[in-house]
Amino acid sequence: QRAFWGCNLTSVTIPSTVTSIGNGAFKGNPLTTVVWTPANCTIGTGDDAPFYSTSSQITKFTFGEQVTTVPSYLCRNMSKIDTIVLPPSVKSLGQYAFAFCTSLKSINLPVTQKTLPTSFLEGCTALESIELPATLTTISTDVFYGCSKLGNVSLHEGITTINQRAFWGCNLTSISIPSTVTSV
Repeated sequence: QRAFWGCNLTSVTIPSTVTSIGNGAFKGNPLTTVVWTPANCTIGTGDDAPFYSTSSQITKFTFGEQVTTVPSYLCRNMSKIDTIVLPPSVKSLGQYAFAFCTSLKSINLPVTQKTLPTSFLEGCTALESIELPATLTTISTDVFYGCSKLGNVSLHEGITTINQRAFWGCNLTSISIPSTVTSV
C-alpha cells in the first residue's frame, strides 16, 4: 500500500509481470503518463485505486498489447485523458474503469465484449458518440450515466438487457431499442 506515495513521479510503466498493486500505490505523484502492460492485475478500488486523485494530471494512459483485463477503477477520475485505445486482447472490463474521465472523447471497445459493467463510463461528459460492439448483450446500471454530450448510440440486435439509468442524463437525439431486449 502507498508504495510510491509522494515520490514526485511524472511517468510510470507497470511491467507485465505485476499481478497486484496495493491501495494508493501512486497517490500524491504529479503523474502525466502511465503505460499499463499487465495482462491481469488486481488493484485497490474506489479512492484506494493506485492512480486515483481528485486532481489527476494524467493525460496519457497506454495499454500494452497483451492486456486482457482492465481492472475496476483503473482510470477513474483521470479528467485530462481524451482518448483511450484498448488492445484487441482485452476480454474483461471492470466497473468504474473510466468513470469521470471528463475529457474523454474517444474510446474503442473490444469487438468481443459482451457486457459493459456498472458505471464503466459514468460521468464522461465530453463523450459524444460511441461504437458498441455487435457482440454486446448487456449494458449494466449507470454505464453512461451523466454522459451529457452523448447523442449518438446505435444498439445492435443481440442486446438483451439494458439496466437502470444506463443512459440517464445523456443527450440522446434518438435511440432504437432492438427487439432482442427483454429487460430494460
